[in-house]
Amino acid sequence: DMGFVHALRKIITFLPETRQTLFFSATLPPKIKTLANSFLTDPVRVTVSPPNSTAERVTQSLTFARKEEKPMLLADHLLRPEVDRALVFTRTKHGADRVVKRLAQVGLPALAIHGNKSQGQRQRALAAFKDRKVDILVATDVAARGIDIPGITHVFNYEIPNVAEQYVHRIGRTARASASGRAIAFVGPDEKPYLKDIQKLLGEQIPVEPMPEDMEARIKTIRARDKVEVVNTTPDQARKGRGKSRKKSRSRNDNRKPRGEAPASDALRKSGDKPSPKPAPKRSGDSRRAAPTRAPKGSKGKLERKPARHARPDGAEAKSKPSHNSGDARPKRSGSKQQSGKPHSGKPGGSKGRPQKGRPHKARSNNPSKSRGRNR
Repeated sequence: DMGFVHALRKIITFLPETRQTLFFSATLPPKIKTLANSFLTDPVRVTVSPPNSTAERVTQSLTFARKEEKPMLLADHLLRPEVDRALVFTRTKHGADRVVKRLAQVGLPALAIHGNKSQGQRQRALAAFKDRKVDILVATDVAARGIDIPGITHVFNYEIPNVAEQYVHRIGRTARASASGRAIAFVGPDEKPYLKDIQKLLGEQIPVEPMPEDMEARIKTIRARDKVEVVNTTPDQARKGRGKSRKKSRSRNDNRKPRGEAPASDALRKSGDKPSPKPAPKRSGDSRRAAPTRAPKGSKGKLERKPARHARPDGAEAKSKPSHNSGDARPKRSGSKQQSGKPHSGKPGGSKGRPQKGRPHKARSNNPSKSRGRNR
């Protein structure tokens, strides 16, 4: 799980071909050597200490424990007075989070750093550990690379690494600046092959420390402790996006209604008032057409139409134009039948000259012979 390898390969593409490159690493396992050879050309190797050698001031020990026994065994060691500041290593990211939660259940606050944490969360966790706000830090191998915090008295291998070189790197976090330190490993039955590789690499056997005889009584005391909340390294304000995501958020905020304003239907539903009915849409020509009215009692039930009155700016009423046919006493026919008592506008289809629906208007001839007896 080399979380930095993609960043390194991207940086190399921006560098010129003719360059001088310095490559630093706390350990040089085979994968790191292969990575270095892909970036460097005929490099000169400089080592500060012999390869795969542990610090002389680090006292190592291991305890064989099953997986379900490790949480209480770790809590028992952390509660001992000689443990001042501790660094706990796990093999997986989710394993680091589980250790933090189980320590919080027995009253031991801790913080975790691993690849799933953002850069800001890792920096805040390291700052809290340096400032002595938290004395227990749980980390994975990749996230712990380069950590140089003075005053770490104990390093716990909650899960021993499956790569032997990483064990050397882990226990090197303690015994800094000519100080002494302690490295304790918890080895499960399925981790014994990893232990053989580590001892083979070191060229020595790690002393075995047995389980405490009164472990059951210690577990009861540990479980009686008050729980604490898991320390949160996430800031109160959420992280904002960059680039296009910021533009999208602006457009969403513009289209979104302000908070606190409920829709009109919800406000009426809460108050119990009924919404006012919407006015019917006006049709074109409604103001000029005669509206039907109910016939008075005693009539035959037919509807009468009131004459349409057209408002003028000066308040005068529209008058019908005289017929063009002086010899015809009747008004000129329009596209529809004229009601009795309705003034004639002189234009086909109404007073505005627009043809009414139905048959198209036909011009009437002035020839008496073609009137078909209508003047009789």
